[in-house]
Amino acid sequence: MRYIERKDYLNWLVRHRDRQIVKVVSGVRRCGKSTLFAMYGQYLREHGVAGERIVSINFEDISHEELWDYRALYRYVEARLVPEAKTYVFLDEVRHVPDFQKAVDSLLLKENCDLYLTASNACFMSGEPATPGRYVELEMLPLSFGEFCAGLDEESADCPATRSWTSISGLAPSPMSTSTAWARRKPVSTCALSTKVFCSTT
Repeated sequence: MRYIERKDYLNWLVRHRDRQIVKVVSGVRRCGKSTLFAMYGQYLREHGVAGERIVSINFEDISHEELWDYRALYRYVEARLVPEAKTYVFLDEVRHVPDFQKAVDSLLLKENCDLYLTASNACFMSGEPATPGRYVELEMLPLSFGEFCAGLDEESADCPATRSWTSISGLAPSPMSTSTAWARRKPVSTCALSTKVFCSTT
């Protein structure tokens, strides 16, 4: 599958790789959080990480419904941790699991577990940190108009770009962004990255 490059976001994950801290990617629905994890998994495989060391669970997939219990989730992930090597664990839309923090905190104690989560902004930005432990958070935005245009093939690029953008993204572009030519001549900033570190007070 071909992905639109979002280097700032991918580099953020790479920069925090193997840190004994939970990496949280938050943002509105359909802004690309799951795709970012897929891109990062591809990056890991290209850099020598075996497939058995990557555990990915999307909790919006009903086939994982039995893991909507934090104890079952913990046992499932623990059984797949590779001894003497980092296992990269991706928990997508983990908000579906009541008390998921208990599983996350226990897995964080394992030195061979590198944890990544996605969730809506509301889940992690409602005041108190969503995990009692320590984590860093990346607030992700949907594709900019420039990124959208960069991902068009030649045939699609000939269609009215503003209409395509509005139809596909559901978001209105800037009034200035009325053509693919403009977007390519003056790329739109991809994002403003925000890193937040929370520490337990207990």
